[in-house]
Amino acid sequence: MMDTIISINLISTNPAVRSGRLCIAGTTIEVSALVIAKIVHMQTPDEIAADYRLSLAQVYEALAYY
Repeated sequence: MMDTIISINLISTNPAVRSGRLCIAGTTIEVSALVIAKIVHMQTPDEIAADYRLSLAQVYEALAYY
């Protein structure tokens, strides 16, 4: 039996959205905005998810990508 690896890609880039900067897929929220919220404003992932109306998976994916 082989393991199945499922990849969830929640980060996207599109030249027509935010000049091609990395965003959360399906939104115009830039990865950098979430990183700034975490590092500069010292928000927890739960707070970031609530502020931006995102799932925790989306927040963690952005922070992990950074």
